[in-house]
Order: sequence, then structure tokens, then C-alpha cells
Amino acid sequence: MQLSRLWKNTSLSTKSVLLTSLLVILTVVIVSTVATNRERANSRDQFEEQADLLLTALSQDMREELVDFDLNQLEQTTNAIMSNDQITLIRVYDSSGNLLADPITPRAGLSRTPNEEALIILGRSPDDTLYDWREDELIAGRAIALGNRPLGVVRIGISTASIDEQISTSRQNSAITALLISLVAVAATVWLTRQVTNPLSSLTTAVSSVAAGNYDLKIAQKSGDEVGKLAGAVSQMASVIQHREKELREINATLEKRVEERTVELANANERLTDALKEAEEANRLKSEFVATMSHELRTPLNAILGYTQIMQRGMAGEITDRQKDNLSRIFSNSEHLLTLINEILDLSKIEAGRMEIINEPFEIRSVMNDITKRMQALADKKPIQFEVNVHDNVPQTLIADADRVKQITINLISNAIKFTDQGYVKVNVASNNDRWTLVVEDTGTGIPSHMHHTIFEQFRQVDSSSERKHRGTGLGLAIVQKLTLLMNGTVELSSELNKGTTFTVTLPLVAESEAQVEEVK
Repeated sequence: MQLSRLWKNTSLSTKSVLLTSLLVILTVVIVSTVATNRERANSRDQFEEQADLLLTALSQDMREELVDFDLNQLEQTTNAIMSNDQITLIRVYDSSGNLLADPITPRAGLSRTPNEEALIILGRSPDDTLYDWREDELIAGRAIALGNRPLGVVRIGISTASIDEQISTSRQNSAITALLISLVAVAATVWLTRQVTNPLSSLTTAVSSVAAGNYDLKIAQKSGDEVGKLAGAVSQMASVIQHREKELREINATLEKRVEERTVELANANERLTDALKEAEEANRLKSEFVATMSHELRTPLNAILGYTQIMQRGMAGEITDRQKDNLSRIFSNSEHLLTLINEILDLSKIEAGRMEIINEPFEIRSVMNDITKRMQALADKKPIQFEVNVHDNVPQTLIADADRVKQITINLISNAIKFTDQGYVKVNVASNNDRWTLVVEDTGTGIPSHMHHTIFEQFRQVDSSSERKHRGTGLGLAIVQKLTLLMNGTVELSSELNKGTTFTVTLPLVAESEAQVEEVK
């Protein structure tokens, strides 16, 4: 962290010198290393070539001596070769790997144990030289043969001191060259950096002056390079800022007056909006009260119509014809539909007016579902569909909620499902999970388009709202389901795919019996 902070605070010129010097030194070191390695490799190749030539000559000279087994002549030859300062050793072995001649060792002291290196060379081709590079010498060996018959082996050692001396000299020259190049590079970098940093320093001072508010500053453009162009751009920027600041002062002079005028206008507008909001709230309240009152008043005569219609249908007011029965059936059906519409409007008005009471009390969920099944079975029997209601074993026998509202939610969802399902099934499942219980109504009906999933719960919203729609309805059922569910602290979710079916999931709190209470939602 300290090195990073130190590097950030270092001047640009110092960074340039350091980076350039490091780059030059690394480059020179790499080049010198490559050159030294290449020179070493070339020197080794030369030494191996020299050793190969020498062994070729020795093989030819010693072939007759080994055929005649002339050890005296062999010893004279090895002594003559050993007189060369570069030769560190020369040894001759017979075809069994035994040492025959060694200038350093008297003949009487020669070992008669087969030499491993000699045996290895005897197993190779006579034209194949075996090289062994050691710390300060090269050991080379080759087999001596007569035709295909091996006669022996000659091994010589050549001093590599000249290679080391040559490489050492090369390294010294490389170091001197690297030093000179580095000095030249650093000097050039310092000069070039000053050509950039000095104008930049002057430019930085000028920009700081402009930032302090001195817009009359003029920066001299001494060159036509990038730095000179930057200086000209800064001068132009200072001139533009000065002009804009003058315009800004003129605008500010009139802005306060405009703000005061707009503030007064906004205050008046807010006052008018407040009055309009109060009027709208009052109108909405009166509307809700009117709709609730009218719905209640309409429900009474409709119930009477339904009652008298049933009396006439049963023949309690006298015998009637088949045509009259058909007409009475239509009267009853339409009156019942109208009563349902009025009840939905009344419930919705109560909810909007905050007068809908949620009465939480214990009820037997299985008994409620049995009643709903009997009521809805007749509606399902009119279509070739399967209708099932299932209450899972994990659901308690007694739940605490508003049983009437649970019935209303369930009947609305099942009615919708049966209405829009012509084949397949309508299934109802009741289950519990920890502190919640769910009511799931699933069908294989027409489904709801994805673009309507977020709007289907709005009032008077229907999937098919055209005048030629197939199914009757007010578009209030799902709106009432959602609002009643929210009033009972629950949620309702929709999953649907067009022409494949729809699933509604209502989730309600699983309240303990001790928590039962009656509350009015305000």
C-alpha cells in the first residue's frame, strides 16, 4: 500500500525515467543473455567438431597399432597427443574395454577392469562420437574398428577454459554496452520528459488559476504539438467560461423573480387541487352510498320476483302451460343473474366505502367445501367436464376466518372456471403449509392471455369484452376475490396459458382458535 501510494504521488518525469530505464536494462539483459547463450552454443559446436576431427585422425593412426597390438607405439602416440596444452587426457581401450594406454598412468599400473564408458562406445557405430561435457573440459570418445570388427576405443579430453574466458569477456562487453545504452536512454528520457512535463506544469498552473475564477488568463502557445494545442484549447475554454458566467449572472438576475411568480402560481394551483380532491372524495363517497342504497333497494323487489316465479313454476298458483313454464324459467334465470350483479356491486361498494366487515370465527372447512361442491356440481354437470374438490389431510378440521367470504371467494373462482372450461376438468385443492393455508382452483379452460395477467383483477375487466362475447358476466367477480382476499390479509396469484388452462391460488393466514376475533376493516 505504501509503495502504491508513493508511486501515485511520484511526478510524471520521474515515472518516465524509471520506467524507461527499467525497460532498457531488461531489454539489454535479455539480448545479452541470448547472445551469450548463442555464443556458448557455437563454441560448443566448434569444440565438438574439433574433437570429432581429432578422434577421426587418431582412429586411423591407432588402427594398425591395435591390430599388431603394439603397446609401445600406442604409448608414444598418446604421449605425443598429451603434449598439447588443450588436451587434458587421452586413453585407449581394447575391444573388451580394458585400458591399454594412458600417459598419466604407467603401463604396469593400468587397470584390467573393463571401463563402462568404453563398453558403451563399443556398442555404438564407429562413426558415432560420444560427447560428455563436464565443468571445465569436454570428454569425447569413439570406437576404433577394422571393417565391422571393433578393435578398441579412444577417449580424449579437451580443456574448455577458452570458452569460459571468451564468454566472460562477452559478458563484460555486454555489461558495458548495457550501461552505456542505459545512460543514453535515461538522458534521452529526461530530455523528452522535460519537453512534455514543463509545458504541462505551466498548463496545470493556468488551469488552477481558471478554476479559481481568473478567466482573463491567456496561455502562450509555444508549439504546434499536442501540448501546444491543449494550451490553446484551455485558453479558449477560459474565454467560453467567462462568457457563459456573464450570461449566467444575467439569467440569475431574473430567475428569482420567475421563481417567486411560479411559487405563487403553484400555491394557487395546489389550493385548487386540494379543493377539487375534497370534492372528488365527497362525490365518490356519495356515489358509493348511493350505489349501496340503490343496490339494497333493488335487491328486495328482485328477491320477491324470484320468490313468486318459483311459486308459479311449482304450480302453487295454478296450472301453467309448458310455454309459460319456459317463460318463467327465463324470468327466473335473468332475475337471478341481475341479483348476482346487484350483490357484486353492493359488495364492491361496501369494500370501497370501507364498510365491509370481516368476521373471523371458527368454521369446519370440509363442511363448507361439501356445501360448495353440492351447489356447484349442478353447474358442472351441464358440461362434459370432471369436477373435483379435495381437502388435504394436513388441513386442520377447524379454521378461523370469515366463512361467508371464503365461500364467496371459492364460488366466484369455481364459477369462472366452469364457465370458461368446455372440456377437461375443474379441480379444487385445499392444503396448509406452516402458518398459511391455500385454496387452489385449477381448470383446463380457455386460459387468460399473458398481457392481461396484471389487469384481469380490475373492475369490469373481462378477457372478451366485445359485444359478441360467448359468456355472460359483469367483470366484478375477480375484483371482489382480490379485494376480499386482501381484507383477510391474504394473497391471490394467477398462473395461466392461453388455450391450456388457468390456476388461481388464494393464500390465507392459518390463525389459531384463540386468536379469533371480529374486526371491522376501515
